Amino acid sequence: MDSLAVLSKTEAVVATPTERSWSAWIASLTAGFAPATTARRTNHVTLRSAFLIHLVAACVTVVLVLGLDAWSTTMRPGALRTFGDQWADSIEDLVEELVEDPWESVAIVATVSLATECGFLLLAFIVMSWGACDEPIRQSFRHSLRRTWLQSVHAVWAVLLAGSVVICMGEIQRRSMQGMPPIHWPKQPPQPPLSPTDPGYAQAQAEFQRAMADYVQEIQVASAQHWQQWRDRVKYPEYIQVATCCAAALWVLWALLRAVGAPRPAAPIARPPQCDQCGYDLTTLLMEGRCPECGLPVSASIGPGARPGSLWQLRGIPVRGSAWWACAQMAIFRPAELGRQLQTVWPGNDHRRFFANVLPGFALVAIAVLLACVRAGETTTRMKDIFEELAFFGFPIVASLGVGGAVLCTCAAASCIGFLQGLRAGRNLMSGSMQVACYLAGYLLVCVILSGALGALGIWVDSSCTVSIYAHWFQAVAQRVRVDRELLSFSLWFLCTLVLGIHYLVLVARGTAATRFANR
Repeated sequence: MDSLAVLSKTEAVVATPTERSWSAWIASLTAGFAPATTARRTNHVTLRSAFLIHLVAACVTVVLVLGLDAWSTTMRPGALRTFGDQWADSIEDLVEELVEDPWESVAIVATVSLATECGFLLLAFIVMSWGACDEPIRQSFRHSLRRTWLQSVHAVWAVLLAGSVVICMGEIQRRSMQGMPPIHWPKQPPQPPLSPTDPGYAQAQAEFQRAMADYVQEIQVASAQHWQQWRDRVKYPEYIQVATCCAAALWVLWALLRAVGAPRPAAPIARPPQCDQCGYDLTTLLMEGRCPECGLPVSASIGPGARPGSLWQLRGIPVRGSAWWACAQMAIFRPAELGRQLQTVWPGNDHRRFFANVLPGFALVAIAVLLACVRAGETTTRMKDIFEELAFFGFPIVASLGVGGAVLCTCAAASCIGFLQGLRAGRNLMSGSMQVACYLAGYLLVCVILSGALGALGIWVDSSCTVSIYAHWFQAVAQRVRVDRELLSFSLWFLCTLVLGIHYLVLVARGTAATRFANR
């Protein structure tokens, strides 16, 4: 029996169960709440229909923003117009501006629309590797673009949620401030009515200066008390606003990844069996033979034990307890060996689960980096005053940025590396590059920790409150090389971060290169 027959028996086509198809317009209701189901049932939608829904969603979002603005206006005290009238007036004003100067309006609308569509195309390219499989690269991009356009209707729900919460919390703030007691400012001491030639002028001026110092101190105390009362009344609505906006952004990103990564029926491309090491055609060779080019056994390329999957995928067998750590180490120190274990025809979801286990670490590291950077530039007393602000404002923002940035950086690295190496290899390697990038999540987390530590160190050295010997030594180095201290610290941070980023891309590329001759 030749190796082609063996391969055809051992590799069965995996397809998604047949589900009832949905109309493309149903995505406007389900894209944000059941993205995977919506994606599976709308795979038949053409790009033209998806783009039409995308344009409708953009128009609805603009009208919705005008409606939210009208709602916030009618909630103000003394508003004479109803919500419907104010909303209609906002739309009418927008139309009048377009009609009054059509050429300028068309230029502005065209520029904004072009920039927005370029952003959607870039986003579709970035997340393309998340749902890629053994198919033409064009097909992977079409799938990603279809899902990105159909998921744009999710922005309507996200804007509605975030805008409603922001407006309602703003109204609560306004009503809370109305009940605040007035500020009782102290009276300013009068200027002494003495001429400079009067004998008691010097003593009167000294007493006046002491009275003014007490007056300024009383003003500061009254202002601090009023500010504290204001913060106690309005801080929680502001916290809810920030948390809602961060949650809405993560909600949109989660739904997009769920839609792009949803399983879809796609038959793998028929190829002759190749040597897993050199790519030699093994069609006429027996399973017991060896590759005539490199000597690798044929069974190692197309046998039952070829490409068994990563250690994380085999975690149900002996290495369950240390599967994550062993797989992370292999990705860092032996990426080519990891790449030769991965299956690229049907990659599955195990690498995504591996990556998801690291995402909380990115959120925690982002919070720790924020604390370190703020502490490096502030005194201990000042840190006690601003910690609450950081906890309720800074932490949700940087945690969301940490998680979202890790996801987008991983997808972008996998898409770029997979696309470039796929052009050279003549096949789609994005499923392999995505797996390697996900298994390198631990290394990416280490890079973020090192970059954040260097950034905090640079802020600490540049801070005016730093009087340590290290700051003086750094200042001496900056003077010797005739470079500003702030510029030197930024350059060192940037170069170190750049080296770490390049090394991360090299590891992804080495692992991806080992998947170019995969038979399964």
